[in-house]
Amino acid sequence: MLTPLIGAGVLAITPPEIGWRVLLAIGMLPLLLAVIAWRSLPESPRWLVNKGRLDEAEKIASAMESASGDRSRPATTTESVTAPGVDVRPTRFAEMFSKDYLSRTVLLWIMFGTSYFVVYAFTVWLPTLYVQLGGLPPGRSLLISAINGAAYVGSGYAIAFLIDRTGRRPYFIFSFALAATGALLGVLAVLVLGWTSWPTLFAVTLILAVGIYPINIGCFMYAPELFPTRMRGWATGTGSGIQRLAIAVAPITVGWILQSSQVKSTGVAAVFGLLCAMALVGLVAVALLGVETRNRTLEETSKPISG
Repeated sequence: MLTPLIGAGVLAITPPEIGWRVLLAIGMLPLLLAVIAWRSLPESPRWLVNKGRLDEAEKIASAMESASGDRSRPATTTESVTAPGVDVRPTRFAEMFSKDYLSRTVLLWIMFGTSYFVVYAFTVWLPTLYVQLGGLPPGRSLLISAINGAAYVGSGYAIAFLIDRTGRRPYFIFSFALAATGALLGVLAVLVLGWTSWPTLFAVTLILAVGIYPINIGCFMYAPELFPTRMRGWATGTGSGIQRLAIAVAPITVGWILQSSQVKSTGVAAVFGLLCAMALVGLVAVALLGVETRNRTLEETSKPISG
């Protein structure tokens, strides 16, 4: 949400030959966060247990309990931590494609790929569409895009509040369905009704955004729940790789569609149709392959299918 506002502000108060350098300097600020994270973020107690560092795991778990005020966990001993349920096998990338985890790998990659394709297909090109199709000046198009981006912030709070109440599968299915509905409304509005004003584009993309943004956030939460500790790095890492691929391909695909269309409205309708199809692919994947993890321990949710 803040990115276009910051970019517009910097470019407005600095000469062109300086502005891009300032923006690159701002992009270096996360390096400071990396240093802070290195010193302050606690290690995963489950990972420490798998590595045999039981005292460290117990210390971190106790600190988390103290911070949350939760005293419900029974006293932990070395014997209980190293019970047979603890998985200490080594990490193997190929195991993601075994019969026990293949369906979860496919599900995760489809969720990452479709959700991020949809988001970057319309967010990258939305300011341009506001200008070329909706008739807005460039400055206002960036502001309107920032308002649309506020839905991402709201989605974070929404998913935190609702997903443990509704369950993962119902929430993801509803979100994909809402995104598909927004995209379908875009096709009808632009192609059938001929509505190409910026309020129309804003309305349909807002529905699309409210539906798809929770999937973006939920992917990183859902991935660790589907795989045991030894595989969570592979699961999240490969899913993120699919995400980056989708981020790269989506704007190129949309640009090609818009450039290939002799009539702008037809190209925009085709883009909305593609986004609807992508959202439906994600919906079907969750409906067929999704694992419900609500109110279940990580040992239960990451259990192999054959187990």
